[in-house]
Amino acid sequence: MKYRTLGIFSILAGVSFLIINCSPSSNPSNPPSGPTNTPIPNSTNTATLTDTSTVIGTPTNTATITKTSTATNTPTLTVASTLTLTATNTATATATLTATTTVTQTTTSTPTLTATNTATATPTVTGASTPFWQLVGTAGFGAKAAYTKLLFNSDNPYVVYADTNNGNKGMVQEYTGGIWTTVGGADYTPGGASYPSAAFYNNNLYVAYTDSTEANLVTVEEYNGSSWATIGSPGFGGASGYNSLAIDPNGNIYVAFQGVNNSYLMEYNGSAWVTVGGGTFSKGTGSFVSVAFDSSNNPYVAFGDGYYGGSTVVEYASGAWTTLGGVYGSGGGSGGGGPTHVANYVDLVFNGGNPYVAYMDLSINEEDSLVEWSGSSWSNVGSAGFTPNIDAFYTTLAFSPANSNPYVSYEDTTVTDQAMVMEHTGAGTSGWVTVGSPHFSAAGTTFNSLAFDTSGDPYVAYVDGYITAGGKVTVMEYH
Repeated sequence: MKYRTLGIFSILAGVSFLIINCSPSSNPSNPPSGPTNTPIPNSTNTATLTDTSTVIGTPTNTATITKTSTATNTPTLTVASTLTLTATNTATATATLTATTTVTQTTTSTPTLTATNTATATPTVTGASTPFWQLVGTAGFGAKAAYTKLLFNSDNPYVVYADTNNGNKGMVQEYTGGIWTTVGGADYTPGGASYPSAAFYNNNLYVAYTDSTEANLVTVEEYNGSSWATIGSPGFGGASGYNSLAIDPNGNIYVAFQGVNNSYLMEYNGSAWVTVGGGTFSKGTGSFVSVAFDSSNNPYVAFGDGYYGGSTVVEYASGAWTTLGGVYGSGGGSGGGGPTHVANYVDLVFNGGNPYVAYMDLSINEEDSLVEWSGSSWSNVGSAGFTPNIDAFYTTLAFSPANSNPYVSYEDTTVTDQAMVMEHTGAGTSGWVTVGSPHFSAAGTTFNSLAFDTSGDPYVAYVDGYITAGGKVTVMEYH
């Protein structure tokens, strides 16, 4: 055969041909064996991702990975002449892997904080602050007023006054919660309630006044926190002007009043009003009466003595009235011994066991004076007539619970009727100094009344000018 006549080089050349063409022989009796190719299967690749990033939250990451693999197969070719050939096939496979991974990370972060702070600071104050006169609530509250009386209960200030727009009917207002509120209803009396005086006992408020519906006699009302009730019969005594109510530590109620010809002190015995001492304590009309108690609960009454023309203080003890040192004056004595001090606006207060009397001294240009009873005689506290200007009206006296110094408030009629307060400190030539700014109220002030809270701050109630401020009540505190 043609195949058999070829030499070795021909055979090698034929092998090379066969490799290139990779075609089997056409001789069916001795076919050559072709190469055995093992195909490359589809590869399955698994990718593992490790993400070390720091993130906030739980993100979902989608990663697309393209991988190129090179596989090398070495097929074995067997030829009829028992020739073993080794062929190298190179195949290139490209696999594309799309992997979706959900990564949960725990984030550790160091934040940068920018804060806006509102600070509440407690300042460090060097030295004492300077107090001044300032309004308590609003100026000019309530109704148009007259005859103010200022007092405290549970450190709340109360003002008792007459409503001049409604026949002088009684009004009471309390400062609580930052506002002035009416106590017991507006205009609670049936008629006019002039010259009111007031006191607290067991948190109940008692008010005495000159009652226009009872022929200008005295009536006393009690407010128990919810309603008003008359104490005893309305319209007792014989009042025609000022009255003064006080309650002793045992709850006994007393009222001193100015009569038409004489003055009296009456006590409520639980069912009726009775006269203390069985009669008058004055020889003539006792004006501007003021009652207080000593440490033994004996009542004292100070008044402007119309008979002797001065100021007189009497004590009721052991069933009888006794005059303290006679009528006070630089040349005065008992029984009209030539007093020189004629008095109006008398106010009696006990302090340290001794009675003190402040009054407008008509013999010294109507300036104010303060005197003290030492147990045997009367003496001036500081200078007589210590107020700097003449005509010191509506004098009221109170002692500071902080230092026991006496304070006096009054209406300075020389300087457009404005309020003044003075304190006895012993300083200066008179021993008296002005408290805060002089003339701290509006022009036209009248009916001053002075009282202290428990911390020692003085308060003054007054009626603002009828023309400039409507004639309503204003209260100011020195703090």
